[in-house]
Amino acid sequence: EEAIRSAAPEQVGAIEAFDVYEGASVGEGRRSLAYHVELLSPERTLGEKDVARFLERLAEVLSARGAELRRD
Repeated sequence: EEAIRSAAPEQVGAIEAFDVYEGASVGEGRRSLAYHVELLSPERTLGEKDVARFLERLAEVLSARGAELRRD
């Protein structure tokens, strides 16, 4: 959750973990985490480009921590 919030601290509201998967398809010693993330702004409505920028920043934050953002 800290990594998610650090990707856009001014836009990330609620964060909720809803799934953890550990199994052969993610690799030994690894796990897949799924989160609902609320993005918000008091100044304007956020759009698809804002979400795309957030996901790019999150991918960079995760990569620096040895993790990866799965996009599918």
